[in-house]
Amino acid sequence: MGAPKLQPAPGSRRGTSGRGLIAIPLLLLCLFHGVLLPGHIVFSNDGPLGVISAESSRLPQGFLGVWQDLNWPGASSPAAMPNFTQIFGTLAGDPALFSKVYAPLSLALLGFAAVFLCRRIGFAPQVSSLVGIAAALNSNFFSYACWGLPGRALAAAGILCALGLAYRPGPRPWVSMALAGFAVGLNVSEAADSGALLSLYFAAAVLWDLWGGPRRDGAPPWPGALAGAARLALAVGMAGWIAFGSIDTLVNTSVKGVAATSQEQSPGQRWDFLTGWSFPKAEVLRIAIPGVLGYRMDTEDGGAYWGGVGPDGDARHRFSGSGEYAGVLVLVVAAWAVWRAFAGGGTPFTDQERHRVRFWALAALVSLLLAFGRHAPFYQWIVQLPFFREMRIPMKFLHGFHLSVLVLFAHGLEAIARAHLGRSTPGGADWSSRVVGWWRGTATPAVDRRFVGFLAALTGVAILGFAAYLSGRPSVVAHLGPLVGADQAAAVARHSLAEVGLFVVLLGGSALVVLLVFSGVLAGASAPLAWWVLGGLLAIDLYRASTPWVVHYDHRRRYRQNVVVEYLARDPAQSRVACRILPTSRQMLIADDDGLMPAVHNLWLEHHFQRYNVQTLDIIQAPRMPALDQAFLKAFEPTETEVARGDFRAVGRLWQLTATRYILAARAFEARLNQAFTVTGTGFVPRLGFDLGLKPDADRNRLRPDDLDAAPNPAGQYALFELTGALPRFGLFSRWEVSTSDASTLSRLRDPGFDPATSVILSTAPGVEAVPGATNGTARLVRYSPKRIVLETRSSSPQILLDNGRWHDDWQVSVDGRPASLLRANHLMRAVELPPGDHTVELRFQPDTRPLWVSVSALAVALGLVAFTVVSERRGVGNGD
Repeated sequence: MGAPKLQPAPGSRRGTSGRGLIAIPLLLLCLFHGVLLPGHIVFSNDGPLGVISAESSRLPQGFLGVWQDLNWPGASSPAAMPNFTQIFGTLAGDPALFSKVYAPLSLALLGFAAVFLCRRIGFAPQVSSLVGIAAALNSNFFSYACWGLPGRALAAAGILCALGLAYRPGPRPWVSMALAGFAVGLNVSEAADSGALLSLYFAAAVLWDLWGGPRRDGAPPWPGALAGAARLALAVGMAGWIAFGSIDTLVNTSVKGVAATSQEQSPGQRWDFLTGWSFPKAEVLRIAIPGVLGYRMDTEDGGAYWGGVGPDGDARHRFSGSGEYAGVLVLVVAAWAVWRAFAGGGTPFTDQERHRVRFWALAALVSLLLAFGRHAPFYQWIVQLPFFREMRIPMKFLHGFHLSVLVLFAHGLEAIARAHLGRSTPGGADWSSRVVGWWRGTATPAVDRRFVGFLAALTGVAILGFAAYLSGRPSVVAHLGPLVGADQAAAVARHSLAEVGLFVVLLGGSALVVLLVFSGVLAGASAPLAWWVLGGLLAIDLYRASTPWVVHYDHRRRYRQNVVVEYLARDPAQSRVACRILPTSRQMLIADDDGLMPAVHNLWLEHHFQRYNVQTLDIIQAPRMPALDQAFLKAFEPTETEVARGDFRAVGRLWQLTATRYILAARAFEARLNQAFTVTGTGFVPRLGFDLGLKPDADRNRLRPDDLDAAPNPAGQYALFELTGALPRFGLFSRWEVSTSDASTLSRLRDPGFDPATSVILSTAPGVEAVPGATNGTARLVRYSPKRIVLETRSSSPQILLDNGRWHDDWQVSVDGRPASLLRANHLMRAVELPPGDHTVELRFQPDTRPLWVSVSALAVALGLVAFTVVSERRGVGNGD
């Protein structure tokens, strides 16, 4: 049974949604106003300016493949794909400009996509505006954007656009579903496995409509279901077409050759690996109270996060950069949508809308239960299914949860507009008399009265909970002491209490507005005021909850060179630097109570080394390390026996083999380096002494790592040591061994009796023979870039050119302009066989670009269909259709 034909609310003009299109960028401009300052950019943990400024990340070259040469001996990274992020990055040109606007622009597009969905399915313009604001300022997508992952917001935008096209295909359903598929594919391209997860929500929503939706009386179900299934298949095909390049590059960089962790780990270890960053059940409160457990890890004035999200669920190891606040008004209105969809009697929804609300309510519930991960039994039900057996971080389901809540919010607002704001109401009486009359009236729908009563009861419970929390403040402070420090516990408790108190006010305010709307006080002629009240309450609430996530800084100050970076950047292609004992560990050769160098090194590793193209052995993160690399690294980890006797020669051999010429350490460790880490033919010599001191403009009351600077001091606390005897980055060898067994090769490389300076181990036999007694030739670097290396060599006998960069089968070699074979040497490195004489050797990283062109062709078709649809619809409007 369809909804009654109600008159639109006063002020429901077609152009009203334009106010939303203006309000969204205005709110974002106010939130991100700091980037208008000269040199200021948005903080980004996962995509910092240093990384996107590195030569290996430059666009448009990245569309033809990315070789990341700045960490470890190198790695193949996902190539740029023709999606919004990469195209905008190319057009922006300047990485600093990109860093200024990428996050707010992505959030604006998410808001516009929500507006598109609502307008596409015929919702009121005011509804569209409010839903657009709720989407753009939703804390889940907003916080991820401010953490360096705006692709999550763009992915959600793609799904919202796809839903609009699928829910109302228009006169050309096949074209609409093709465009929906392209939107879903771009969502996958933007957010990888998170996008793939969101695509399942789209598919489930369409299937729910097909097989469970309302039908005309007496109409057979199969013809419509089959046609719908065919259109869904078309959407799936279009999604796969445009995302083909992204899927292919992800498989090649994150699946093929990756260590078989599922086989090497125990079931418990595998479970822990997959369920890191699960959502603790108690933190469901964060969905309704944004700062009850804090915001960012570094939010000041007591707002630092103190919950349990992290790699293992232990609050002591907490690490969170995301918020989960949906908004009090959003949750209230979404609850109203669910309330009306499941209630009996008359409803402001059509049968199809009611059916959809039930789906999204179920989707929200399932998403939340699965997001609990290790903290509840539900995730283990899906963890063995395809896709989920490799997807880490159950909290990714919260993207789907918030998407579901936004769709429910849209339907709830539309229900309010139809059932209440669009009706005529009697005037004359004061508002309190009208509220009392409505509550007591026999014509008042029982479902409305029950919902208002529910909100009143919920507000009462919230007040009691706040009172109990306030009275238990001493216990809260005592609990917080071990987590945040006794000096911060009182401030954190005070901040949390203030957030709970504000929630009570917002919940009471939302309940009051609902009461005034339902009773007719804010309806009829007062409907425009109701929309302003609803919009104002929504915007103020979400704006204040978004503010702590926005951090900006002056990149000119942060990326200013210091003596250490300047020293290492003089000739970065010829050697590497290490600060950690092992590349994936956090252990460093510094005093146990030294808290400065770890923070500064992390800053240099993720920012300065990237910006100035300094190659380092240290790895920022590698959750899925390729099997070849993992075996190599594991071979040089000291055994428990070696650690017990202070023998770290295996680490010294690792540094030697990887051309790690420089080691950052405390000067006090010089003797230990030369005693415990040296192998035959090596030693450690200090080359640059320095201290860490404050920059002249540092705020001593709020110190951060980029307030520290390296000051030269020959007798300083720290030193840059040179590992004499480290292999050169490029060198010729007149002697070599052949070992077809990787295990034997690694054992031989680790053997203290083996001298890697005089011989190289090849995994396959070369086509040349070594000459006994021959000497090593010379290799001179002519040109270096991450994907192209040119060397000139000279030798009087057959030689092996060793390039201590990571071997990969997409590296192509030519000698004197003729193709040659790339050999694998010393288990992990690149090598080329050379005959006697002078030669020019060129190595190029050239992955297969056909998947890119597949996606480019799909994008061209998608743009053509968009143009065709827009022109057709405008002609239809012009003809009065």
